[in-house]
Amino acid sequence: MTESTTSDPVAEEVLAAATVQVTGTDGHIGGLGVLIAPTLVLTCAHVVLEASGRPSHQEERPDGPLGVRLVLREGEPVDAVVRDWVPVRANGTGDVAVLSLSRPLPEARPVLMVAPRDVWDHRAIVFGLPRDDTGGGWHTARLRARTGTGRLQMSPLDGQSDPIQPGFSGSAVWDEDLGAVVGIVASISPAHRGQSFCIPTRTVLDELPELAELLAPDSPFPGLRPYTEEHSAHFFGRDEDVTAVVDLLCPHGPPEGCVTLTGPSGSGKSSLLMAGVLPRLQEQEAEVVTLRAEGRRPDAATVRDATRTHRSARGLVLALDQAEALLLRPEEELRALVDALLDACRHPGVAVLVALRTDFQDAALRHPELSRLVGGAPAHQLGLMTREQLTEVVRLPLRAFPGVEYDSGLADRLIDDAAGRPGALPLLGFVLTTLWERQVGGRLRLDTYRELGGLGGC
Repeated sequence: MTESTTSDPVAEEVLAAATVQVTGTDGHIGGLGVLIAPTLVLTCAHVVLEASGRPSHQEERPDGPLGVRLVLREGEPVDAVVRDWVPVRANGTGDVAVLSLSRPLPEARPVLMVAPRDVWDHRAIVFGLPRDDTGGGWHTARLRARTGTGRLQMSPLDGQSDPIQPGFSGSAVWDEDLGAVVGIVASISPAHRGQSFCIPTRTVLDELPELAELLAPDSPFPGLRPYTEEHSAHFFGRDEDVTAVVDLLCPHGPPEGCVTLTGPSGSGKSSLLMAGVLPRLQEQEAEVVTLRAEGRRPDAATVRDATRTHRSARGLVLALDQAEALLLRPEEELRALVDALLDACRHPGVAVLVALRTDFQDAALRHPELSRLVGGAPAHQLGLMTREQLTEVVRLPLRAFPGVEYDSGLADRLIDDAAGRPGALPLLGFVLTTLWERQVGGRLRLDTYRELGGLGGC
């Protein structure tokens, strides 16, 4: 076995759990691949052709079965077939394949990949299986820049005489500076000894854009901003509140009347509205029009147009967010808006939902115009999240990303620090986003949280 040249335990742990060997039905080794989902492997097209005993530049997708197993851990191979196929083109581009496994590999863990703009002079770590070495070995390289074919050039480290060689194709390239996988090994240069090339994440996504959510997904956390409809799949912890608000809006089926959603600053009213209530209403085929009292200044004409033109047989909900901003409106302008909203409520199948900060509730009830809208309206009060709800907020979003997990104890620490703390949700969102952005090897790090000073240090 080639002597290890890496001293990066994170790289070894991550790549050992994700690096696979691709073989044909006769056991012939075609090369390597990297696990990107529990049952998906990214590799090179020429690795598949080599394993299948086909010419390396064949364009047609091989339809025969393949074998896939972890290289650095014990276990029987799993059957696989080609799912996505980009053959090697005459100009040297392409050469990407995705394999679909018949079942997950025991003890395996997928990786996330990153697509950085610049990796010049970053140190890379690669595992490979040289032709004459059945045990394989670790090699290092310096990353350079992308070539005209979209390949990322890799050069030997200074003084290294044992470069990347045949048998490394399809293997993940670990960027030690970023702590993440940035591509897969594709080829070596026949003209320049020691120079090799990988297919970077960005090039893989250019070839197979449908892999974006797997290889380089966006953060499921919104940072300091509220959750929106775009984040609704990652919005957790408020199911009971969503149901309560929708039941107030639709007590007899179609939407009707006016409902108030109240809560202190930082309690998540806008998130509940945008990522919880509105998607639930849309699932019920109700039409939703969002009016932000702050910013674009909704007026009476906007309300009347929405009421007049809606076509949904399941009704219309006019959702007014940050209604406390209306207190700053000129009285005549506010009167016209309230008149329009109250008139909308009288239409069959039309309801108005008003989100209002608790500390402005008394002022709204005393206001001669706004009180006509919120006074006496059924209301739902949004309180502090319980530990159980915070557990959902912290833990459940990562279920969509098999290659990402928290360091041991970090999730519990986040929940402990947020529990019972007024206004903690925006800070928690910021911290979770920062942890995601600074993850190393698919791990959200406890050390990063300590560096941030915890929730209290943000």
